[in-house]
Amino acid sequence: KKITEWLASGDNYRAVCLKDTGQLIGFVSLNDEDGQPQTLNLGYIFNFDYHGQGFATEACRAIISNAFERPSIQTIIAGTAAANFPSRHLLEKLGFKKKAEKLGALNTTEDGQPFEFLGYTYAISKEEWEVGKRS
Repeated sequence: KKITEWLASGDNYRAVCLKDTGQLIGFVSLNDEDGQPQTLNLGYIFNFDYHGQGFATEACRAIISNAFERPSIQTIIAGTAAANFPSRHLLEKLGFKKKAEKLGALNTTEDGQPFEFLGYTYAISKEEWEVGKRS
């Protein structure tokens, strides 16, 4: 409940709920990218029970379309772990292209060592988004 309240306290996060029941199944976000005023960073988290059903695709398309209506926004980026095939598939389905890869670490192991993983950075420009909508 506290996480939901925190997410709802700002304008960057959008809850994704089932139309019929109102059940919260995930969220999508667009945040400013530090030092890049024309760029936003896309994020998303969905309950595993709802993966592969198109909810993330629909929600991300809506938030991206809305963002690109703002004249100042020219690029949207997103990051994911290389091993996260569903997330990579989602980004590629949305038209994002892989731009970079680097080692990252979000957690530590039980003995305090960084748990490293290979991460990919994806991006899509406003122009690429518009072309993709027509095809």
